[in-house]
Order: sequence, then C-alpha cells, then structure tokens
Amino acid sequence: MGHARRWILTTVLAWLAGLGVFLGFAVPLWQPRQSTALIIGIGVSGGLLMAATTALLTGAALRRLLDRTDPRRGQERQRRQGDDIAPTPAVPGRTALPDRNREQARNSALSATRPVGLD
Repeated sequence: MGHARRWILTTVLAWLAGLGVFLGFAVPLWQPRQSTALIIGIGVSGGLLMAATTALLTGAALRRLLDRTDPRRGQERQRRQGDDIAPTPAVPGRTALPDRNREQARNSALSATRPVGLD
C-alpha cells in the first residue's frame, strides 16, 4: 500500500510540474492579436514540454519504485552500467563476475568437475 501512495503522490507532483512548465512557457508568449497558427504553435510546443516533463519525472520515479520493490533489478542495472561494487544475491545461474569473466569461470568449473584421465 505504501508503494501505491508513493506512486500517486509522484504522478500528482509530476503533473503539477508539467503544468508549471506549460504555463511558464506558453503564457508569456501568448499576446493579443496573434495569428491563430502562432497561438496553436505555442500551445503545441508548451504541451510537448509539459508531456516531456511529466514523462521524465514519472519514469524516474517508476524506476526507483521498481528498484525498491525488487532489489535484484537495481543491482542488475548497476552491473549493466559497469558498476560491480554491489554484490549480486545468490540466484541460480547468476554470478557477480562481469560478462567477460563468466566464460572463464564456467570453463574452469567444468574442468574441475571432470574426472582425471577419462579424456
């Protein structure tokens, strides 16, 4: 339930920020006796800025919310970004080694389990 509250609050704040960007952009540009095309262009541009602001804020919040819900997700993203500081939890089929070392580790593990002299 706490995650739902956080998400609702985040979307409210993101929409308010988006509306603030729209009003801050469009209102000063709208002047009396402007052409209809210019008024529409200012409105569309302000709307795109509002949409981008809202999407950026809700997207960042969603990533953080999902990382808190599933810690492995956040650690997987850290590994993909090249940050191997955080240890990976013990998950079958996963290792904390970077990709380039996984093949070497797999080969050495296979050679350690083969009986000697049966090749």
